[in-house]
Amino acid sequence: MADAGNTNSNVEVFLDEVRSKMSGTFDYTPKDANDKWIFAEVSIDATESADLLAIAAGAGSDYPDYFGTSTAVASGDQVLWVAIKSLTTTATEGIGIAIDGGDARYNGDILVVGPNELFIFKCPNNTVANLHARSCTLHADNYPSAQGSATINAHVAAILDDVA
Repeated sequence: MADAGNTNSNVEVFLDEVRSKMSGTFDYTPKDANDKWIFAEVSIDATESADLLAIAAGAGSDYPDYFGTSTAVASGDQVLWVAIKSLTTTATEGIGIAIDGGDARYNGDILVVGPNELFIFKCPNNTVANLHARSCTLHADNYPSAQGSATINAHVAAILDDVA
């Protein structure tokens, strides 16, 4: 289907002596006409956790519009497939992602996107209002070590179930 989200990944793991590879797909094919695309460039703040897709305002809304329509994304829309691309190239800047509606603070239960990284996941029982982001400071080994002090830009592409 042309509106599907398709991903192919290859990972090399373990020590050089026992190197192994894993590869696979990570696809989502829309199930009906209510599954719609969104693309936004968002600014992720350091001071507080916020809805990832509410950070960029759309036409007359706190949320961006669905791709090719004037229908705004709503807080209750379900996040089916999402890709987040960090646009920062500063080695110590990261993005913390919380999928439980909580604070995406650096020392909480977060997923981390490092500088210039692309992170793709499915969370079909999650809503736009529960997908939060906040910037964090990364240690040299790429784990969050403090709350962020910079605003980080990111591209977000997602397939959402328009429940409204």
